[in-house]
Amino acid sequence: QLKIAIDADSYATLTVANPASQTTLAIAQTGGFTVDCGGDIYLNADGGLIHFQDGSDTFGKMQSSQNTSTMLYLYEKGGATTDDYFRISVVDSGSTTWQTLDAAGEEADLLMAIDGEIDMGSASGENIILDSGNDIILDANTGITKFYLAEDTDDLCTLTVAANGATTIATAD
Repeated sequence: QLKIAIDADSYATLTVANPASQTTLAIAQTGGFTVDCGGDIYLNADGGLIHFQDGSDTFGKMQSSQNTSTMLYLYEKGGATTDDYFRISVVDSGSTTWQTLDAAGEEADLLMAIDGEIDMGSASGENIILDSGNDIILDANTGITKFYLAEDTDDLCTLTVAANGATTIATAD
């Protein structure tokens, strides 16, 4: 154990414990802890997990899964529970998923409070789908926006924008 102290109340210890080879840096003071580096800072966890904790509560983690995905989890209420969360997953080709989970129900809403413009752009020829049960489809290939009644493909309204701004609204029953 290595101990660095200014006085009896302000010190840091570096401890390596056997047999698990667990290394702990403990700061014994009420103030903060600052890492200030003139270059880059690397966190390298060969186990694939980096946990963020406040006391014993895990409020988030970053996870790498055998070169298949990278995920960031943020848990509800500062880590009071880990069964309800927000997750960002990145897989092959940069495909990214935002997911919320309410383990006890369907209340894990995703709210966006934007103080400015929202710009959602997709690659040329790709659709933007607002999936409320596949009821709204913005089709990039045809220029037709489709609004369905509760996934009933027979009941819909289409909005078509053509050359020179010609616009057609049609309904089907």
